[in-house]
Amino acid sequence: MAVLSARLPSLRVPPIAFATGGASAVELPHTRDAFDLALRLGATGIETNVWRSAEGEPVVAAGPKLRSGLRRRTIADSTVEELEGKVL
Repeated sequence: MAVLSARLPSLRVPPIAFATGGASAVELPHTRDAFDLALRLGATGIETNVWRSAEGEPVVAAGPKLRSGLRRRTIADSTVEELEGKVL
């Protein structure tokens, strides 16, 4: 049997309105367009994923691997130059 806990009031007024991946119902998730739209629609926080490239540079992407044609490429094994245009 599930136990429901009482809702606690937010410690922050107004509470942060997070958009996971940006406005991902309308735009491709984890893209600049999705982030911009989420902010225009009233989000006050955006949740996304950040991975490290082979050089240790931060890269915004939904997951640790990217599809390149029929192949999947791991972000950690790719240079920023190789990832350019595929991620933020």
